[in-house]
Amino acid sequence: MTYFPEEVVEHIFDFLTSHRDRNTVSLVCKAWYRVERLSRRNVFIGNCYAVKPGTLVSRFPPSFRRLQSRSPGWGANALPWVEAIARGCPNLEELHLKRMVISDECLELLARSFPNFRALVLVSCEGFSTDGLAAIATHCNCFPDSCTSLVSLNFACLKGEVNALALERLVTRCTNLQSLRLSSAGPQLRDLGTGSYVHDPRSEPYLNLASAFMACKSLRSLSGFWEVTAQCLPAVYPICSNLTTLNLSYAASIQGTELIKMIRHSRKLQSLWVLDLIGDRGLCVVASTCKELQELRVFPSDPSGDGSAASVTEEGLLSVSMGCPKLHSILYFCRQMTNAALIDVAKNCPRFTRFRLCGFGAIVRSCRELRRLSVSGLLTDKVFHYIGRYAQKLEMLSVAFAGESDRGMQELMEGCRRLRKLEIRDCPFGDAALLKDADKYETMRSLWMSSCDVTLQACQALAAKMPRLNVEVEKLYVYRTVAGPRDDAPAYVWTL
Repeated sequence: MTYFPEEVVEHIFDFLTSHRDRNTVSLVCKAWYRVERLSRRNVFIGNCYAVKPGTLVSRFPPSFRRLQSRSPGWGANALPWVEAIARGCPNLEELHLKRMVISDECLELLARSFPNFRALVLVSCEGFSTDGLAAIATHCNCFPDSCTSLVSLNFACLKGEVNALALERLVTRCTNLQSLRLSSAGPQLRDLGTGSYVHDPRSEPYLNLASAFMACKSLRSLSGFWEVTAQCLPAVYPICSNLTTLNLSYAASIQGTELIKMIRHSRKLQSLWVLDLIGDRGLCVVASTCKELQELRVFPSDPSGDGSAASVTEEGLLSVSMGCPKLHSILYFCRQMTNAALIDVAKNCPRFTRFRLCGFGAIVRSCRELRRLSVSGLLTDKVFHYIGRYAQKLEMLSVAFAGESDRGMQELMEGCRRLRKLEIRDCPFGDAALLKDADKYETMRSLWMSSCDVTLQACQALAAKMPRLNVEVEKLYVYRTVAGPRDDAPAYVWTL
């Protein structure tokens, strides 16, 4: 075997951008472990409960500059992580947190501890207020001194009224603005998320809106449309020809006919999110118009309804599968689907990597590249047999309202050897299914079970049999850990 100097190996490692590839090469030998450890710039933690903050700092010296942490909503406190990183990695530049509790005190510590800090992303986090955000703006050295250098502004998720005049003054000064959620001005915009629209197409505000859209020659992504009338949509048509992403999943006021007109102007779309109001006819237009489409999501306009008014069927899905050859990701809420239709869809789209639908078996037989899968509905154990037998590359699976007996889950666990994350709710799987292949949990990131037939005694037996797993109960949450039992679990979580 040829041995290269560590400098050469480090240079080779610089071309590895995937977290998984980085993790894999670090296990080859001690020399590679050391080189990878010293050259890591980005760290991703999928489950912050499974490792202690101190382990992160000792594993990677002060070289990494970007940290991403994503955890289920289970009482995750960000403060211990920020404290540990502040002591061990003062060069941190970016921090991405998802579903964690982060206080104003934590944000102030973050702002004061890292002189090169320049990016903070909080997704579905809680516990902070505008005081914490003010600390970030005040104390971060890399925060722009003036608003004119702002590149991205996104507060579409915030509730409450927005001061339109203040927003307009801010946006019009930002000549470099490229991404904006909730706005109406900015000539270099690439990503625009809109809110409510004026309802009178003859009014001066509407004319100003149309002029603003025509000035956005670089716009590629459009979303929002919470409150908009059909009369106002023509203002958007001039920029549709350049769009690659269109999200109309909140546009409940736009009916099928208006959606079709907008789709006909959007031939370059690669990603489309719509409500089922688009109808089968609208999806046929998508199939004939959007030949570059790679991702389609069709959401229910009435999630709590009984489906009697459902306006998309297997016909729409079939049309898209035949007309969009590059399609590889689908989320489709549809209550009218036959096995024959699914077989045809699978044959038309063998490149599927993500497929979310109610009811099937043909998909996993034909689409062998599936990595993520969500299924729900009255599925039999035979479907889980198909998943275990054919979906050999499956890594993440979400199951709801499915299965007949413990055998379904057992077939799944025995067959899917690459499975890392499994979420199950409202299924008849019980103690036998949980304990049958318990060693499998050592190779997975986590198992989440809610409203199943699992007893507390079975959970205790699993915890006793597998001491390296954390078994936490309000719902059942099992995950591999190197940190031991948590000391920050909320009162409603039992750790066995």
